[in-house]
Amino acid sequence: MPKTLQVKKLSKRFSGLQALSNVNLQLEKEEIMGLIGPNGSGKTTLINSISGVLHPEAGSISIGNMDVTGWKSDKIARLGLARTFQTARLFFSLTVIENLELGIMAASRYDVDDKVDELLNRFGLERWAMDRAGTLAYGLQRRLEIARAVGSNPEFLLLDEPAAGLNEDESENLLQLIRGFRDPAGLGCGILIVEHDLAMIMRLCDRVHVLNEGQTLAEGSPEAVRSNHAVVEAYMGKRYTASDHGSALT
Repeated sequence: MPKTLQVKKLSKRFSGLQALSNVNLQLEKEEIMGLIGPNGSGKTTLINSISGVLHPEAGSISIGNMDVTGWKSDKIARLGLARTFQTARLFFSLTVIENLELGIMAASRYDVDDKVDELLNRFGLERWAMDRAGTLAYGLQRRLEIARAVGSNPEFLLLDEPAAGLNEDESENLLQLIRGFRDPAGLGCGILIVEHDLAMIMRLCDRVHVLNEGQTLAEGSPEAVRSNHAVVEAYMGKRYTASDHGSALT
């Protein structure tokens, strides 16, 4: 039976702020789920909680039949979960190849050299292979961070605003790459993606989960979420007219 990433009744509080409240989410392998919501709705807090960066006050997180609630990030990563961050977190003094090698070594069953060559080719990074990560253009840094995460061959991949700062062509290339990650012939992984580019989310995702003020507002197909009045109001305000709902989230 394929593994499932499951979040049940997850809550997280920062001082007087309830960042998450009883959030439920389930991600299957070979599925792409979008995680959207207005600024401050709890999206990154949820990803940080799932990946072990933060520890929730209540609720549970499981990967397959393993409860990983409260585990440290490195232990969760070894169970098959990889992630990226809002701002690229690379070893900037190391080369592109060296950054990829570190990601691959998290999954030691691979021949490192062969896997590096595969990632360089898949992500179009060959010409920068010996360049230091800190010298790369921003779009290339984002691509390298995703490549390094993919190098660990994760079963679940969490992407936090991967298209931030990318131009239109770079965003389109990224969309095509992400689609390929769930292909059983490639990674076959489940993907949870936080993204403010709603057009990308609607084109890319099988399901969309919407947070607002730390709570689940809606979940469903892109079409259902796009036409959900509560979601449109959360993004556009209550004065936004019903006649405009069809174009509000495209």
